[in-house]
Amino acid sequence: MIGLFLLLISGGFLTEGLSRAGMDNAVVSQRMAEGFEDFWLPSLSSPGNPDRMNYLPLGYWIESQWYNLFGDDSFMAEKVYSVLTFFIIAALMIWIWRLIGMPKNTGWLPLLCWITIPIVSWSATNNLLESTMTMFILLSVAFLLKSEKARSTMRIRQLRRIAGKQTNANNSQWKAGFAYVGWIILAALAMELAFMVKGFSGLFPIFFPILYWLIVERKRTGASKQSFIYPIISTALILTVWMVTLFVAIINSPEIYHHLYNYLHHQMIGGILHVQTVASRFYIIYVLVLQSIIPLLIIAIISLIRIKNRPFYRFVLFWHNEKKLTAMQVEHSKMGWLFLALGLSGIVPIMLGLKQQEFYVVPTLPFFALVWGFVLYYLLQDWIENINLVAHRVLMAIAVLIFGSGLVLNVASLHKINSNEELLSDMKILLPYLYDGECVSVSDEVMQDAEVAEYFYRYKKVTFDSNPGNVHLISIYSNVKYEYGNLRYSDMQLPTQMYRMFKLIEEPIIIDTAVACTPEDSAAMQTEESLSDRLFHPLDIDY
Repeated sequence: MIGLFLLLISGGFLTEGLSRAGMDNAVVSQRMAEGFEDFWLPSLSSPGNPDRMNYLPLGYWIESQWYNLFGDDSFMAEKVYSVLTFFIIAALMIWIWRLIGMPKNTGWLPLLCWITIPIVSWSATNNLLESTMTMFILLSVAFLLKSEKARSTMRIRQLRRIAGKQTNANNSQWKAGFAYVGWIILAALAMELAFMVKGFSGLFPIFFPILYWLIVERKRTGASKQSFIYPIISTALILTVWMVTLFVAIINSPEIYHHLYNYLHHQMIGGILHVQTVASRFYIIYVLVLQSIIPLLIIAIISLIRIKNRPFYRFVLFWHNEKKLTAMQVEHSKMGWLFLALGLSGIVPIMLGLKQQEFYVVPTLPFFALVWGFVLYYLLQDWIENINLVAHRVLMAIAVLIFGSGLVLNVASLHKINSNEELLSDMKILLPYLYDGECVSVSDEVMQDAEVAEYFYRYKKVTFDSNPGNVHLISIYSNVKYEYGNLRYSDMQLPTQMYRMFKLIEEPIIIDTAVACTPEDSAAMQTEESLSDRLFHPLDIDY
């Protein structure tokens, strides 16, 4: 699976270029790592002014710590971080798969369904906040599964105590009860962390206790009618943890209240009521179906092959076919329906508004992949359990071949450009003539393109100034005046495609550069050598 994943991301992993959302996240995180961004008010001064001041900050902060550890002087930092989050997501999916009681050697089934969803490989290399949020969502679900196991243990020990078969049942039951509460608290905290990455879309696992009781436990043999009290207790405990932590946080730092208020009113309610990016609320359902075509085709083909021996409808409609299924198969079917309902509970809130993007489905996809994994396991169980040595060796050889191909293709794509080709190609020509942190004058067209400002800052911390008077001036094509009062610029005649760079050829009159440049740039201009010295002494260019 690792080899197939590397193969699928080879077109975007070691290449240059990010989606607009990914570059926004990278720049805000970089500024936070540099100490220019406040934790609760990110992006107030970021180049390009990405609209993130009402976003929740944990995702940026985590990525900024990655920059602090490994440096932010390479475009690869955010790519490696993004891909690493997807490896963590895969590990959490396997943990959940094992917690359900599935065989260890079948963890590749849900992973196969997950990585063959096109938007997964795209998201893995585009530095989205959704990937960080998905880690905490899966972690919370794993903790909730552990709590259900602890509760099951507590019930068994209670029955043994009543039957008199266990003398120390009281102590054991108390230990199981503490474990149950502890796992619920950890799940609540994990959901809070998901919320702190990207808001309410990370809280849908709160429906897990109710859904688990409705789908999995309600008709189990020996499950009492009073068992419904447990999902109520679990949900109430989660809400209590949220309220307590929120109260403590606001008492210790009152600014948290103002930021959460701004998020709620401007980002959440404002986004639902006033922002429209799609024509229909059902667009996100269309995206989910479209992205699921490949795993659904795999299941459809295998179902047709196994239609006589293992008709898939028996497994899907388990309540009509319980006599034809084993008890374990019935439990697996129930868990499949549970994760399907949980995934849909993450989709439905997105439909409340018309502000939707395709990558909004990313946090729910692992749950749908687990559903498809259950179906595939039912269809292939006898084949997997009876695989012979020759077939095992052939599959291992194919796996090694795929892994090697993935590595080769990723290395071969190093430094290639997969988006914003004209901009990045021109930047490779322009940046050697600029020093780190330089303030550059730009034309109005360049100033209005926030993505250009973000790329220049991300690669060399170059900032833009809408006023002339800096050593260099950048424009689109040749749309620039060569004279601004007593300032004259000459075309540097660089072999660029779209962006042109000009150089000041006369001593300028300094004009309020602090209007557009950052305070640190203005201080640097006063303490470094004079502007005329910079004009006539070539920069040290590192090729």
